[in-house]
Order: sequence, then C-alpha cells, then structure tokens
Amino acid sequence: MIKQLTCLAQAALLTILSACATVPTPAGKWTTSLESPQGPMKAGFEFQVDGKTLTGSTSNDFTGSIPISEGVIKGKELSFKVRIEGGPGGAMTLNYTGMLEKDQIKFIMNFEGNPPPGAPANMEFIAERV
Repeated sequence: MIKQLTCLAQAALLTILSACATVPTPAGKWTTSLESPQGPMKAGFEFQVDGKTLTGSTSNDFTGSIPISEGVIKGKELSFKVRIEGGPGGAMTLNYTGMLEKDQIKFIMNFEGNPPPGAPANMEFIAERV
C-alpha cells in the first residue's frame, strides 16, 4: 500500500513539473511588422521576466528604444504600457495586452486618449520570437 502511494505521489509530482516546464515565457527578443500612417514599420520588443513582473523595451525606426512600464504577466497573458514623449500631438501612452503562445505573442495595442492623425485607435498584430 505504501509503495502504491509513493508511486502515485511521484507520478503526480512529475505531472506537475512537466506542466510547469511547458509554460512559455516572454523573456527575450521579439519582432513584428506594423502598418503605420507612414507605411510598413518594423518594431521590436525585448522583455525580461522577474516572477510576475515584465520589464524591457520596445523599439522602431521612428522612436528608437523606449522602456516599457507597468508590465505584468498572468499565465500566458501579459500587459504593459509605453509612453512616447514629444510626438506630433505631444506625449502619448500606448497600452499593450498580449497572449503568449510558444514563439508568438498576439498583441492588441490601444492608444490612451486620441491617436495621432491617421492612426487607428487600436491595432492587432503578432510578434515572433527572434
């Protein structure tokens, strides 16, 4: 009976450890191509993970590298903000939410307030792991 319980406990532990090992992480570099009022634009993300906290930066040819803020991870879901200073309409904040699936993140980006002229209020795109 004790041997059966021991084997059952070991099997349960291995199952739990296997499930934990397969949880993807957004840590690392990511790239995407976005449609902008100026045409197609390549963008990149570089993320670090510390528990449930997401830090890092985003970059593109127009803004250079900008740090992310308020980054949070909950399972496969992640969210963060990017504040861009001094754009055509002044400073703006972009809110990102994403769903992580292996080597892809499906993002939705929303402008806080009014988007710049010609830009959509929100945008969906997929970033790929580099």
